[in-house]
Amino acid sequence: NFRNVDPFTYMRAMEEVTKRGGYVFRMGDPSMTMLPKMKGVIDYAHSECRSEFMDVFLCASCQFMVGTASGVYNISRFFGAPILMTNLASSARLYSMPINSLVLLRLHQDKKTRASASMREVLSLPMYAPRSIAQCDSKDYSLLPNTVDEILTAVIEMFEKKYDRKNRSDEENKLQEKVDKLSFDASILYGNLQTEVASSISPSFLSKYKRELIDNE
Repeated sequence: NFRNVDPFTYMRAMEEVTKRGGYVFRMGDPSMTMLPKMKGVIDYAHSECRSEFMDVFLCASCQFMVGTASGVYNISRFFGAPILMTNLASSARLYSMPINSLVLLRLHQDKKTRASASMREVLSLPMYAPRSIAQCDSKDYSLLPNTVDEILTAVIEMFEKKYDRKNRSDEENKLQEKVDKLSFDASILYGNLQTEVASSISPSFLSKYKRELIDNE
């Protein structure tokens, strides 16, 4: 199921937060896989302190939220907390992400050729807004989850506030500007929105997959 992620791929990112003196609160509910005990990491999903008030308080007051396209990230968005969106399958959500956010996409890989879809393809149907799990993981392509290193590096970028363009290099901004142009062109296909995304793709992710996402345009 493309909506599920492996929590253990986030462990090194958690260690990075605690190494910097921070604390990690793992959100969720008791149905989720328990995390091993780690200094500075609170597995709140399995805590007796869970409550609706605490859900809102933690998401609203965090230095930044690391999440997926589940509903809980919207609490942080509502209160203006920065967001790192990981393992994003549907590019439609890019248009609703706030300006103080970074995004890690799932690559759409052709099962026959192993080639990854370009950013233009990712911003087009059916990848733009898949209507079902079957469309997301079809006989034609697979959704690749983010790697441990991609998540770790993106978390470091959140500490560096790289969602703010003035904190990025000229080359990183040039790549994002190409995404902005593609997103603007694609938005015209969907209700003539004529808007580009406010959020940014993780600079390290965009640089890593520059050939697949951008150069193939």
